[in-house]
Amino acid sequence: MNLLTLDAPEFPPSLLQTCNPPPLLYIKGEILEQDMLSIAIVGSRVPDRYGRTITETLSAELVSMGVTIVSGLARGIDSIAQSEAIKHGGRTIGVLGCGLDHIYPPENKDLYKSVSQNGAVISEFNLGTPPVAQNFPRRNRIISGLSLGVVVVQASEKSGSLISASFALDQNKEVLAVPGDVTKKLSRGTNWLIKKRAKLVETVDDIVSEIDSLRNLHSPGLFEEDRLEKIATSLTQNQKEVFSVLNKQPLHIDEIIRLTGIESSNLLSILLSLELNDYIAQLPGKHFQVK
Repeated sequence: MNLLTLDAPEFPPSLLQTCNPPPLLYIKGEILEQDMLSIAIVGSRVPDRYGRTITETLSAELVSMGVTIVSGLARGIDSIAQSEAIKHGGRTIGVLGCGLDHIYPPENKDLYKSVSQNGAVISEFNLGTPPVAQNFPRRNRIISGLSLGVVVVQASEKSGSLISASFALDQNKEVLAVPGDVTKKLSRGTNWLIKKRAKLVETVDDIVSEIDSLRNLHSPGLFEEDRLEKIATSLTQNQKEVFSVLNKQPLHIDEIIRLTGIESSNLLSILLSLELNDYIAQLPGKHFQVK
């Protein structure tokens, strides 16, 4: 765990540019220069299937471009966005509304550890500070301050995610929202943001088109090589061999067998596992490629 002051060289430059940066930051993990390309994804703590699916999709596609996902390690949308980022070999930063020695919610113990190993868990609150309600609006200004824009996925009229959106506007950051069913309470906050001229988000293209720094990443990103290397470190030896040959170009299954020497029955199992983890895609004619 590290403690950064405002004058520390490692202090995030994006936070320094806000009007009210935290005087201290406790950090478990590491914030890298590439984390300047970051998007916050926040939303309901009790999302429905639609909210979970769109969050998974946006997070996965953003990290595939080298974008870091920032969120609050809360239940629901926050946890889904950050878990998906890690699953796809990306980086993520979790901002807490308590001291780093408190894991809140407690069921996110494993996610807390994973985020600290694949980015950073940070807080401006001293060790021992409990997760009390008044801390979370302060936490939300750091979420938006670290990010180029804030994407809200499902939020009620009184959701804390709207506070993050408000801070983003004050910080001259982009505010984006996923539209929802007008009859559902979970859509009222996001639909209200859109009526107030937040950018409507249906796909990752809507995020990219709104933020200048992301437009050049729409093709395979600046950090694609790092992403692929990170995925490879999570694989078994046989999975690595298959992933490595597919990394270069789409291949027919017979060519994969020839290059790896893995028997057909075992190879089919490996390919299925990689595909289920969304690391590769099957093309027509029994061809496979890295996603």
